[in-house]
Amino acid sequence: MSRSLRAIGLLLLLLTVQRASAEQWTEVHSPHFTVITDAGEKTGREVALRFEQVHDAFGAIVEKLQVNSPIPLTIIAFRNSKEIAAHSPIYKGKPVTLGGFFLSGGDRDFIVVDLSAQDAWHAVYHEYGHLLIHSNLPPVPTWFDEGYAEYFATLRVEKKDLYFGEMTDSVAYVLRQFRWMPSAHLFSIGPGSPEYNENGDHRSLLYAQSWLVVHYLMDKKKMAEAGKFMDLVQNQHVAIPAAFQTAFGMTTEQFDKQLEAYFRGPDTMRYHHQPAPPGIAEGAYTAKPISMLDADAALADLDFHSRDYHEKSIGEFQAVLQKNPDNATANRGLAYAELLAGQTDASLQHIQKAVAVDPNDAQSHYIYALLLGRSVLVVTNYGKPGAPVAINGAGSAETMRAQAQAAIAIDPEFADAYELLARAQSMEGDNPAALAAFDKAIILNPQNEIYRMNLANYYLGVHDWDSAKKIFTSVVEGSNPSLANAARAQLENIDHIRENEKTNPGGFVATRQPFEDSKEPDEAPPPPAHPVPVHYVKGKLLRVDCTAEPGARLTVDIAGKTWTFSVADRAHTVLLGEDKFSCDWHDRKVAINYREHGDNQGDIVSLELQ
Repeated sequence: MSRSLRAIGLLLLLLTVQRASAEQWTEVHSPHFTVITDAGEKTGREVALRFEQVHDAFGAIVEKLQVNSPIPLTIIAFRNSKEIAAHSPIYKGKPVTLGGFFLSGGDRDFIVVDLSAQDAWHAVYHEYGHLLIHSNLPPVPTWFDEGYAEYFATLRVEKKDLYFGEMTDSVAYVLRQFRWMPSAHLFSIGPGSPEYNENGDHRSLLYAQSWLVVHYLMDKKKMAEAGKFMDLVQNQHVAIPAAFQTAFGMTTEQFDKQLEAYFRGPDTMRYHHQPAPPGIAEGAYTAKPISMLDADAALADLDFHSRDYHEKSIGEFQAVLQKNPDNATANRGLAYAELLAGQTDASLQHIQKAVAVDPNDAQSHYIYALLLGRSVLVVTNYGKPGAPVAINGAGSAETMRAQAQAAIAIDPEFADAYELLARAQSMEGDNPAALAAFDKAIILNPQNEIYRMNLANYYLGVHDWDSAKKIFTSVVEGSNPSLANAARAQLENIDHIRENEKTNPGGFVATRQPFEDSKEPDEAPPPPAHPVPVHYVKGKLLRVDCTAEPGARLTVDIAGKTWTFSVADRAHTVLLGEDKFSCDWHDRKVAINYREHGDNQGDIVSLELQ
């Protein structure tokens, strides 16, 4: 063989080895994370260890023995920038160059890391800090949420010590170059404030100044005072200046001067440190190589949770199933996509296959229970839960409960599974068990307002008006405008019901349940007309008809059925996601609060464009 042929053969061999190496993926499981990486088993274990340390470090910093992880979290660790670019967010038609990013989904969260980037961990830790705050602390104001996440983002674990609180160059630049906002204004900023939603100097200052306040509170050991201040403002509705004076013994203007002196002094350059939590035993980690097809399924799942790649992911799931119809991840992902699209029968087939192939996947059992929950019509008699009726033969409360319990058995911190369990037990009439499951979900994920909304609706169903009213009020004061509108409408319903009870004592009587004695005399007066309840649905807006001034008629596809919703006055419709009503909207995802007034018809209370 000539020297040139040998060189060509060697080159082909090297290319083959490189291609094989590129297709080698590894899956690592630790107590709280799943890591999928193309950088090898050793690196995958190191990434898992690093996040386990960060997870435990959060508990050490906030002095919390049990750190909740209520939503399954997958970490995708790419070995270089080229790999991550195929999944990075899109801006002006091109992938954004990022060292790492965070994706949040209803069923699973993702952290994506470029292992070759120097600044990858800061952005990832910032978003993971938010996740830990929301999962382990009661609702906190925006300044604390952002300030603590930025503070937490500098965390380093070195041998037996934790180091955190470093002032980054970007924070230092903003605080030195921009005029600070008064603390009283900083403390008033919420999720709907322009400083939080508009890119620019104001948003940069919000992050930097919030970091400085948290750094000051940690350094001066004033977190107890901060907790009192937040309680006074958020729960007791005390005005910010008075609450700050009560909690800290000074005015906000005096605090502004102290904060500036603190920034100019040496303390802001100091790292905070404390002993690291004990390490996790090596035996708690498992690692295995996975096929390129399994990696494709995992990446399709990542894309499914991304706004920029969501539509593409459906084809990716289908491509995997064409090669292997028994791939559990692809079946689970496609089942969830079909569920959200209202394709109940197809979703049922795929999720049953996923559970059969991998019965140890908590998320598959959860999606199965979620599908059953959306496939069960709960018959209510003036607020009292009645017998569940299966649609298309797909669901029952009993099977829904069993699937939720299976998810919990695999992942005892899966908050959404507890909430589904509560709903199933409520349908079955097991009220004590339902309340216990609701409480567990809220303990695991205390800032989830949907849990509280469903718990309030549960109390409404069993006629515990006071408990329902208390929780609805808290949702009205929360950060989700759509839920707040629905809760406000339910509060109005409660007031109507109570007024009816005053004018017709004893008249609000629930219809007998099937298991009661059918010969019992029914001499009680009929119940009064029930106020039309407000319902909440999601769907696809097909078109808008504005021919009837000043209103509009919206045609919406909901789970494959066409609904018509009416707007009395376009100029005074409660809108979310858009500033002004448009008669040209079409093919848009929408969330609607409405009052039903006929078959597949309703009057819109609020409209959210997504």
